[in-house]
Amino acid sequence: MEIPPPKRPSLRTVLDVVTTLVLLVAAGAVLLRFGGPSAASGAGAPPSLLVPKERVSIEGAPFKGSAEAKYALIEFSDFECPYCSRFANDVGPQIEAKYVKSGKLALVFIHLPLPIHKNAFAAAEAAECGNRQGAFWPIHDRLFRLPSLEPQSVRAAAAASEIEMTKFDACVIGEAKGKVQADADLAKALSLTGTPAFFFGTLEPGLKVRVTAGLSGARPFGDFEEMLKPVLR
Repeated sequence: MEIPPPKRPSLRTVLDVVTTLVLLVAAGAVLLRFGGPSAASGAGAPPSLLVPKERVSIEGAPFKGSAEAKYALIEFSDFECPYCSRFANDVGPQIEAKYVKSGKLALVFIHLPLPIHKNAFAAAEAAECGNRQGAFWPIHDRLFRLPSLEPQSVRAAAAASEIEMTKFDACVIGEAKGKVQADADLAKALSLTGTPAFFFGTLEPGLKVRVTAGLSGARPFGDFEEMLKPVLR
């Protein structure tokens, strides 16, 4: 019996194969650049940010450490961001213990409530209202330990921070909105679109920071040490 010769693939089949290969290559390039699924955790995110040429003002921003510190680490953060929570509860305290308490570094907080987080802006307002009574950091710590930022939970966190609640309640209906929005506008001007994001630099007179380096995403303490060690040893 004579075996018929194999059929030659049609032009359409060849084109389909080529298209599939092109799409696979493109997908691979995207994964290499952005880190695939792990990018959201910061593991595949770009390790550095575009350093602004202009000094960054931190006037009016809450900070830990001495106003006379030579250096500052500016954190742009969102109370509803799980990676910001990781920094607040794990990495931040390590930085504070090693660099802030020694007086070498000021740790500065600037709000960047993301639109995808429905309770982030209101939580930022609550923290700012606490700041007006000298209780930003106690409220900050409590908010980052909450499983959710429903209004009643946020108010309970404020009450536990031993502030005058009548003043707090009057403030959260809009008094701090302008400050939070100004912070978000600053972040936008610096081309920041995600949280957490960090700028490090020299703290100059007038509460301005000459930025020399930056990091984005959920980073381990070691990444911050690499950024801070050369000038803080």
